[in-house]
Amino acid sequence: MTLLFTPNLLLKILGVHETNEIWIRIAGCLAINIGIFNVLAAHFRVKQFYNWMFIARGLFIVEILSFVVLGKVPNIFLIFAATDFLGIAWTYFASE
Repeated sequence: MTLLFTPNLLLKILGVHETNEIWIRIAGCLAINIGIFNVLAAHFRVKQFYNWMFIARGLFIVEILSFVVLGKVPNIFLIFAATDFLGIAWTYFASE
């Protein structure tokens, strides 16, 4: 929701230059929609969805780590990778 309504607040915390471009709000919309998919999959117990999320979240972790190693984003972005790692673990144990 922050990316959609007050994106520069989050960008400032992350040490990224503020922007007035629409791309950051579009990223917020995508994040909200992905969250809706996750909530619906959990509600209806679509177990195959969990497997897909393991792959997608793992790939996201690799992508964030790559951006940090290449110096494209500050180290604080590792918070996103760590959060997704915890999400993978939670999803794994919840789906058992």
